[in-house]
Amino acid sequence: MGTTKFSKVVKVLLDQCIQQHDPKVRKYWNDNRSKFQ
Repeated sequence: MGTTKFSKVVKVLLDQCIQQHDPKVRKYWNDNRSKFQ
């Protein structure tokens, strides 16, 4: 399994977790997501 695929899976899981949190967390995630790519 390549690192690119792994990081993509992690990002999807993170996105799913974030969707279940409140909008404040989601806004923080959207603002900082570029740092994690």
